[in-house]
Amino acid sequence: MKKTMSAMMSAILCSGAALAAPFTVQDFEGCEIGATFPMWNNFGDGVQTTATVVADPKNSSNKVLHIPNKGWNEFVEFTLPESLGGVALTSQYEYLIFDVYFDPATEGGQWLQFKAFYGDDQLYADDGYPAQGDPGSWMKKTYTLQVPADGSNAVKLRFGYNNDKTDYYIDNVILKGRYDDYITPDDGKLDICNPASTSNSYTECSTPLNIPQGTTLDVYTSRYTYWTSPIIGEGTLNIHSAGERCYLGSAKGAAYPDWSGYTGDIHVYAYPEGCNATCGFYGLIMAAGSKKFYSDNMQESINKRDFTPIFENNCVTLHDGATIASENKSPAAGYRIGTLVTEKGSRIQGYYKSKSDSRTYYIVGCSGKDSRLEGEISPTGSSKVGIVKEGDGTYAITGNTNDISGGLAILKGTVLILNDIDAARSGKLSGATGSSANVTVYPAGTLSGTGNIGGLTDVYGTVQPGTEKPGTLTLADFKAGAKADLRVRPTARLRFRVNSATEFDRLDISGALNYYNKTLGLLDSDQLPVLEIAADDTNTIQEGDKFTLITATGKKSLNEKEWQFRVQYPKVCTWKVEEAEADGVYTLTATVTSLKYSGQGDQTIVIKPEDTGDNSEYIVDYSTDVNDPVTLKEYAVKAGKRIGVAVSNWRYDLSDANNPKVKAIADQFNSIVAENQMKFDATEPSQGYFNYGDADAIMNFAEATGMYVRGHAFAWHSQCPDWVSSNGYKNNHNWTRDQLIAILYNHIENVGAHFKGKVKEWDVVNEMLDDDQSVVRDNPDSYKLRESVWQTVIGEEYMKLALEKAHEVDPDAKLFINEYGSEFMGDPKSEALFNLAKKLKESGAPLHGVGLQCHLTVGEVKADKLADNIRRYRDLGLEVIITELDIAQLDPTAPDAASRQAEEYGALVNAALSQSNCPAVTLWGISDPDSWRANKPLLYDDAMNPKEAFHAVHAAVRLQAEKVSGIETIETPAASEIVRTEYYNIQGMRVTESATGLVIKCEYHSDGTVTRAKEYRY
Repeated sequence: MKKTMSAMMSAILCSGAALAAPFTVQDFEGCEIGATFPMWNNFGDGVQTTATVVADPKNSSNKVLHIPNKGWNEFVEFTLPESLGGVALTSQYEYLIFDVYFDPATEGGQWLQFKAFYGDDQLYADDGYPAQGDPGSWMKKTYTLQVPADGSNAVKLRFGYNNDKTDYYIDNVILKGRYDDYITPDDGKLDICNPASTSNSYTECSTPLNIPQGTTLDVYTSRYTYWTSPIIGEGTLNIHSAGERCYLGSAKGAAYPDWSGYTGDIHVYAYPEGCNATCGFYGLIMAAGSKKFYSDNMQESINKRDFTPIFENNCVTLHDGATIASENKSPAAGYRIGTLVTEKGSRIQGYYKSKSDSRTYYIVGCSGKDSRLEGEISPTGSSKVGIVKEGDGTYAITGNTNDISGGLAILKGTVLILNDIDAARSGKLSGATGSSANVTVYPAGTLSGTGNIGGLTDVYGTVQPGTEKPGTLTLADFKAGAKADLRVRPTARLRFRVNSATEFDRLDISGALNYYNKTLGLLDSDQLPVLEIAADDTNTIQEGDKFTLITATGKKSLNEKEWQFRVQYPKVCTWKVEEAEADGVYTLTATVTSLKYSGQGDQTIVIKPEDTGDNSEYIVDYSTDVNDPVTLKEYAVKAGKRIGVAVSNWRYDLSDANNPKVKAIADQFNSIVAENQMKFDATEPSQGYFNYGDADAIMNFAEATGMYVRGHAFAWHSQCPDWVSSNGYKNNHNWTRDQLIAILYNHIENVGAHFKGKVKEWDVVNEMLDDDQSVVRDNPDSYKLRESVWQTVIGEEYMKLALEKAHEVDPDAKLFINEYGSEFMGDPKSEALFNLAKKLKESGAPLHGVGLQCHLTVGEVKADKLADNIRRYRDLGLEVIITELDIAQLDPTAPDAASRQAEEYGALVNAALSQSNCPAVTLWGISDPDSWRANKPLLYDDAMNPKEAFHAVHAAVRLQAEKVSGIETIETPAASEIVRTEYYNIQGMRVTESATGLVIKCEYHSDGTVTRAKEYRY
């Protein structure tokens, strides 16, 4: 291992002044071999471990510190200068950085929790036990430190990996401020252009840069560049791109640079002289990292920050000849840009190659400033590019050859369509949006302009033709000659300004005017759209003037029902609004019948906003539950419900009854599901070879503790063994349809038979829906399936085939389909899941219910929408189970993090279990360190203390038990023999004899009498 430390780990070095320097805690070179460093136990117990300076196991000339852990909670200790005591430490230094080497022979494994303390204050702890990297090689670790407690004067820095068997080495321990390594180039220039760069030899630059206010930095890139420099400052950045492979990020877009501390203006220029060859374009390829943007629910995706934020705080100008494109691994990526300005001759495109399933969205306008997009907007090949307008301010689109194939979405503010419509019409050009572009106007958005839109315009918000003056907005596809429709929703407002007989707003629709009574939340509404006529006292209107405000080829509705606009009249003149259809032409006209004001405009027409859902109806008071000794499962059984938990026997030994996690699982829950041990890759790791060891251990535990068992899962694209598909999507083994059906059948037959009678219900198909369900906005009964090896090779029928085979193998098991992102009624994916379940039921598939996973974060729970969603499945005869519940804290450092999490946990569980067709809620893990998610998402903390969230769930389950506490055994004396016996749950749904929980047993006698008895079954 090298002993040197470099502030610029880059192929490019530049001279300049750094802001500050890191502080070296210890590099051990000045220590004698055999010297020891103190160890510390954070619980005050004695220590068993000795930390000793030794020779580097990979380089004998280098000295390092060896820490062979012998006990839990033991950490190495370093004493820092008094000048860094207490909060002074983190006011100067944000990061703890060191090199670590794990002995390959260590028994502790790579799944370890790192902790750091300053004095007794914990400054960092891994959320759970993440993989720390491969043993046998040196790795650099960086940890962000929290601020010590006020009043602390600690100088003892303590840290390490918490395990009693882990054997590891550390070196080069430093403290670093966030901006210590940032360089300001002396000459205002960073030249990383190498004309000889190739696709096999990229120029790489990661030098941290500081661009102070009032300065300008010119950066010259190579044709092939990976530029990952973090940047801070407020100055101007000019990027001169020498080709079409200049990544603003690492290889393949795997990571993007941190520019969150940079607020200056950015200008992108073509730099052809920097390349020895002709390039496809000159510009930037934006890396997406792991971000995945959900275009069917854009505002929520933005709220959750599912976008790449490189340019979020900047005004970016694309100059003539410059292009911006994307590299993203996921089907859809979003890139937020504070303000985007494009000159004529520039281009916005999506994925830089032709890739049919790739969608790129540029989210512009969060700065609230006005802008103009004068350059071309079009994709490469079959990939798609979309524009999302957010924030206040107005954007003008002026290009005449655009193809915004991913759609134009106006979330807020105004978009002006200002292409030259006469040139588009005569030249048969695609115009401002293109033939394939749909325009969606959201409730807070406004669409205006005098150009043309070539695709469907879907309006939840406002359309006002014209600019600052009245004008005509045209919906027509001049390039393809296709008709373009206008669709108005219940919250739509069409606003027309009328100044004179020749100056007024107009909508010219080449297709139909349609009314869809579906809200943005996809709920039915009887609210009609508004047509507003605007005129003020400066008008020159004359009595008898007739204004044709709308022309179209017809007037339609989603359900073929008659409908009319609600008309908002101005407070001048008297008006008559008329509709007419003749010879395939629909017109809406407004005629001035009198110059005298009749009072028509006195009534203000209000557009009621859509109910977006809340938790108020289902919030629980858990103050008394903190000291309630009754367990979760006792209340659940009394309520006839199940409260479950996902278990994983590699995290803890289920046979160890003294393990606090195992004890809590057995004491508190009456249902379990294997987190991974019953999945396809675990049970059939190679074709025809079945392994049930781990799954059987879970089943043995369930039988010993009297627990109900869920099975998870038969058909899924993820955790699919390599012998079926290399990634769950590709058919890289070239299976035929019949072969893959046989594989699926054989798996279900073997696994299902092995657990027959023991596993009471199965997730037969898991996560089958695509994440983008925007199709339901056009067709409310539709859904889009995820591409997977099962879907691609077998087709949609794989779901029904899997359900039928599972039912054939175990007729008594209940069968479910399970999905995430489908919890709240009105969300596109929720509608899609309901549509799919309905279709499967109608097809005769043996489907008994749906699973809603509920992997959520605080702020996302809408308990009333969850209740509405669950209830509607009752009409299909289906149960709904919450199958994988965890709710991560939004900000674990916030003082109200625990209480907010508890409130949403309680509301969700209460809302779910209050529904008669929801018999169970399952938590996806027992304690925070066991979760696959960060930010403390479960009911117990890392010390197995019940959190506020536990008490809230306890209250929610208790409330269900209290609702049925008045049920008493009802007996009708039997006068003759029993002819049949039936069993029902407390909701009146018939169940099997083996059902658990609160069961009503009904015995029917030959003389017509009935005996009913209430039984609690474990």
